[in-house]
Amino acid sequence: MKKLKNKSEFNLMAAEKLIKSGLYAPSVHCSYFSCFQLAKVIACTIVLQDEKDHGSKISQMGGNSHQYFWGAIKNSVFSKTGREDERALSRKYKDLKALREESDYGDIQIDSVKGEQAYNVAREINNFLTQTFLS
Repeated sequence: MKKLKNKSEFNLMAAEKLIKSGLYAPSVHCSYFSCFQLAKVIACTIVLQDEKDHGSKISQMGGNSHQYFWGAIKNSVFSKTGREDERALSRKYKDLKALREESDYGDIQIDSVKGEQAYNVAREINNFLTQTFLS
């Protein structure tokens, strides 16, 4: 999982570089995946460490690994820090995911405001996850 954690960090750095280069749509993609990758690392190594067969559980959820790993993180945040933190984190992640989907699949323009918004939200999410689970 160390390599996936590195990829998470690389994606956040890539998002920043893409924004500076005016490439906002791909920066949103990188911002989102930095959060998803970190959530997966935490879910597999800390939250779900006793569960071995993630693949079959993901299949039971219709093959949605994003929903599976993020659900584990949300439940753990709720039990560790409370409902308010879980709601705030869920809202940020949901908004970031929606923006990533618009950016990747929508026929819309992603401007600097949206690119920077995604980057800042990703930093907030990653900082919260790091402080909550890895400190």
